[in-house]
Amino acid sequence: GEAVRLAEHLKKYVIETGAKGHVDSYIEDTSVEMGQRTVLGAGSVVGAGSRFGDKCSVKKSVIGTHCVIGNGVKISNSVVHNHVNIGDGCVVQNSVICSDVTVQEQANIRDCFIGASYNVTAGAEHRDETLSTMSQS
Repeated sequence: GEAVRLAEHLKKYVIETGAKGHVDSYIEDTSVEMGQRTVLGAGSVVGAGSRFGDKCSVKKSVIGTHCVIGNGVKISNSVVHNHVNIGDGCVVQNSVICSDVTVQEQANIRDCFIGASYNVTAGAEHRDETLSTMSQS
């Protein structure tokens, strides 16, 4: 197979590759920080200035710019817009999270659309829902 060449600043990260050895994920620039044992899976994109804690997993997802992702977070098949904070131990699957959202620790989000500036409380479980600040007031 072909050798995969990574920029020097990415060599410490675990980035999965496709069958032919191509990197199937994309990190926008050197301002992205990834914690220990964080895995960026194939088909994922991470925007500039985003930070990940330890032991995170991102699969087939887009993470916007300037997001803060806590420790032990699992994100799959989702789109996370800009300036989103996701707390420790959260799970996000098959969802869209708009800009300026806060997802507090241990929340579980599946098949949801979360509107801009929404606050998901700690330990919340949401499935097949549309959440917005209009419904929060």
